[in-house]
Amino acid sequence: MLKTFREAQPWIIKMVMGGVVLAFIGTIFFAWGMGGQTARNTLATVEGTAITLPEFQTAYQNLYNFYQQQYKDRFTPELAQTLGLKRQVLDNLIQRHLLLQEAQKEGLVVTNAELIAHIQEYPAFQVEGKFDKERYRRLLQLNRLSPGEFEQQQKHDLLIAKLERMIMESVRVSEAELKEAYAREYGKIKFRFLTLTPPFFESDINAQILEEEIEKYYQENKELFRKPEQIQVSYLLVESKPFEDQVTITEEAVTQYYNAHKEDYRREERVRARHILIKVDPAAKPEEEEQAKARAEEILRQVKAEGADFAQIAKEVSEDPSSAQQGGDLGYFGRGAMVKPFEEMAFTLQPGEISPLVRTNFGYHIIRVEDKQEAGYQPLEEIKMLLTEQLKREEVDKLVRTRAEALLEEIKAQGGNLEAVGQKEGITIFTTPFFARTERQLPGIMNASLFVKTAFALQEDEVSTPLKLGRDYYLLKIVARKAPHVPEFAEIQEEVRAKLIAEKSNKAAAEKAEALDKDLTKGASLQDIAQSLDLKVQETGFLTRRDPIPEIGRNPTLLDTVFQMKKGESKVIPSGDKYYIVQIDDQQLFDEEDYTKKRPELEQRLQAMKETLVFQAWLERLRKQAEISINEELMALL
Repeated sequence: MLKTFREAQPWIIKMVMGGVVLAFIGTIFFAWGMGGQTARNTLATVEGTAITLPEFQTAYQNLYNFYQQQYKDRFTPELAQTLGLKRQVLDNLIQRHLLLQEAQKEGLVVTNAELIAHIQEYPAFQVEGKFDKERYRRLLQLNRLSPGEFEQQQKHDLLIAKLERMIMESVRVSEAELKEAYAREYGKIKFRFLTLTPPFFESDINAQILEEEIEKYYQENKELFRKPEQIQVSYLLVESKPFEDQVTITEEAVTQYYNAHKEDYRREERVRARHILIKVDPAAKPEEEEQAKARAEEILRQVKAEGADFAQIAKEVSEDPSSAQQGGDLGYFGRGAMVKPFEEMAFTLQPGEISPLVRTNFGYHIIRVEDKQEAGYQPLEEIKMLLTEQLKREEVDKLVRTRAEALLEEIKAQGGNLEAVGQKEGITIFTTPFFARTERQLPGIMNASLFVKTAFALQEDEVSTPLKLGRDYYLLKIVARKAPHVPEFAEIQEEVRAKLIAEKSNKAAAEKAEALDKDLTKGASLQDIAQSLDLKVQETGFLTRRDPIPEIGRNPTLLDTVFQMKKGESKVIPSGDKYYIVQIDDQQLFDEEDYTKKRPELEQRLQAMKETLVFQAWLERLRKQAEISINEELMALL
């Protein structure tokens, strides 16, 4: 979950800073109010220009609201804090101010004609594909924006876009860079290897180790066994399950909720379609293009024949790996989800109709529309069950929280005595084992990280406010605390033994690897080494740098080293605590014909990547040279 948010953040923030975001409930506009520029509410200054508290608050709230609309109850204030959302919003405001200032220094301007054309291109302002002035004004009014505010924001966006183009237009990719990139991406290598790991030596070392040696290791390395501060927590659990039978959601309540939140269930026009794709390489020769087209036309005749099963034919011949096995089914999609020629045809067809051939950058498509849904609201009947479950969860949650809060007051009245209240109410009080701040798993706790964080924030004898984990609530109290300490040898003897064996095994593996490397230099074969160690030689087929290695999995670092070796060369390669004895069997590092085919697409990709890197480096230098001041005291209060 957290990974999903982190990956989504850069483009979401860029969209928000850009001014307009199309969310599932409609079009939402973001404007940054400047507010009064007094020192008291200035959060930062960028080359003398103030970023005010109102400006920051508006930006932050808009971004926070956007996340909530997209991720519903999965997005919480705690998650926003974990993601560092406030700092990211401030950083992006600083960047935006810097870029605007630099654009002005360069003398860049946006003409009225450019601004008008830009705004008129927004689909949100169009009716039947044409800009509609009344719709424009109405949407701005709905979002509490004046045309002047919105147009100024758009003008800033265009200025920044011009600056970006100016910085990146001088970037060029050389032929040498293209060939190097091709070799890195498409070069292949085939090799054999043995894997040497510390556990290979553990059995012998364990049999030889002496008890006196273990205690000596402990005495000489006590700090290795130091335990951090630990606490033990008692907690009272208020489960949601017993409250579920107390809540019944009526159809009237569902209908009332639906009517009150109807805008949440607005949907744009959608179609459900299947397709068959015959791929055409971007660098295809004319005769290859004709061959693909002829094949697509033959398939088109087949699917239009009486009684033809489009889905079955798609399974057999479509070259779209993501949909072929589903009979070409793409599910429902709205405008803007597909490439333009595909979209225009799909939205023109009626259910059951099959398109003529449609040419896109991917190749030739044959499209069959299965269903169409006009723009409007999801019918209540479609979502009644989901709404009923949602409302029930919300009502159950209110009851559970109310119960937890009542129990908290009762505990406070008993001087913080959880056991007394638990005994009176017939509730079991649980006690955790001792745990440290870094603990990520606790027996019976769903979200141990939040539990641990809450527990360590408590003072002595303090009982936590109700902590919601999943659908249940917890009341926590620290009952014991251990200061950082080194346990006595008798307490951790087995832990010391295991650590010493692991250390000796690692050393033995490293020494053996070094010896094998010398043997390889002297001409020893991989097969000879395998027999001497009773290990099995693993063989790979041809692999690119992106491919997983048999029996190892994905290991880009190992493959990078392997690709630097020559055919016939042998080498010991360390990777973590493992050692791989590798011998190169064959190489296919560059294919001139294949390079010629892939060159246009590769150049386009590499150009975009290089432009981004150059712009980011330029922006980083600009930021380092700029005079930027942040009011950290005010930031800490937010």
